[in-house]
Amino acid sequence: MKAIEENPDQWDILVTDQTMPTIKGTDLVNRIKSPRPEIFCIIFSGYSTKMDEREAENSGADAFITKPSDLNYSTR
Repeated sequence: MKAIEENPDQWDILVTDQTMPTIKGTDLVNRIKSPRPEIFCIIFSGYSTKMDEREAENSGADAFITKPSDLNYSTR
């Protein structure tokens, strides 16, 4: 959070877990999106019964991914 607050224009994307020791991912997304709504935010969560795509979107997140995930991608 401190790095983004100090240099907000250097960031284009935030990938965060939902459950962290001092802040929830949804709260972090709200803090980031407040001054910079264009930052693309993704929330990961392994607690899908407590968090879902709708709750993530309502918090301002652009995407929600459950853990564990098998993210297949191609490098072309």
